[in-house]
Amino acid sequence: MEHYLANPAICLPGLKLAREKGLDISLLIGNMGLSEPLFQNLLDGTLLKVDTSEFLSTIQQLQFLKNLQRYFKDPAIGLTIGRSSNFADLGILGLTMLSAPSLRQAMLVGALYSRIGGTLNQIQCQEKDDKLVITVTAPVLEPHLQRYIIEEQFSAFASYITELLHHQTSSESLFERLCFAYPEPIHSGRYRDLFRCPISFSSDSNECWINPQNLATPAAYANAASFAACSILCQNAMDSLREKDAIIRELKSWLTSLPQEFPKLDQAALQLGINSRALRRKLEDLNTSFTRLVAETKDEQAKFLLTKADVSIQDISELLGYSEVANFRRAFKAWTGVTPQHYRKSSQANNSPPPPLA
Repeated sequence: MEHYLANPAICLPGLKLAREKGLDISLLIGNMGLSEPLFQNLLDGTLLKVDTSEFLSTIQQLQFLKNLQRYFKDPAIGLTIGRSSNFADLGILGLTMLSAPSLRQAMLVGALYSRIGGTLNQIQCQEKDDKLVITVTAPVLEPHLQRYIIEEQFSAFASYITELLHHQTSSESLFERLCFAYPEPIHSGRYRDLFRCPISFSSDSNECWINPQNLATPAAYANAASFAACSILCQNAMDSLREKDAIIRELKSWLTSLPQEFPKLDQAALQLGINSRALRRKLEDLNTSFTRLVAETKDEQAKFLLTKADVSIQDISELLGYSEVANFRRAFKAWTGVTPQHYRKSSQANNSPPPPLA
């Protein structure tokens, strides 16, 4: 899974729902290491700019999602939060999509620049004949978190399309069909109530097929000049993200090639051709550390190996460089909150193993 920074505004749909339900938002931002006033100001609309030192790391984003699941106690909370998403929460990306000439162009540009909107998913938008298919790939996560972020993503699609067309179509005709790459959940009735189209579970991938009748419909707020200007700003934002991500991607790739080792910061700095002090400072600027990157890489490798029933936990422990199985178990529980055995059973029960590491 790629790791990058995201604006705390991506938490707004969840925070707004918490306020609406009378839930103390301090519960949702607990264990995230960011100040409560920051989120209060976001909720009140009084914060115009967030300092990059207060951006969310991937780990903090996942902690927020875990807190949502823990305190709302609703298996379909992802669907609910996604449905309350709006373009204002996406910043410049939202304005770009909203000013697009048509639904087709809005969804294409939304997928192209989805990273700056804060999504943890990989989103691809493809044109097939007269159809538009959006494929969403979840990162390597515990099955319940994978399902959550897919549910929120697809539900958000419904919100965005409705806003773009501004009631020019009914909810029954937003999608031609939807496919999900995990087994049918116990709350599947909520899917059918929300999406009102044919739905398939245990599919090869997560796919959203937009009703072709809507693709050429002029967007309600189309503005060619704004669309062109905002597209340039989105490209600049993506370039900035890629520059920041490059060092983490290179380090993660290097660490993945050394599964049995626990290299030191000095070795990593040598690999990148910079001094260790500069590397430490760069990682601090990205709200992470070398120790955290090592732990995250081991975490991802362990999760993938645990989906392989023929690889024992003893073998996984040795493959990842642990001298004792007990040490691996402790480390894995510290990363995920569950034991390796529990994660393996959960993955098998959900029949939705994460993809192999690149």
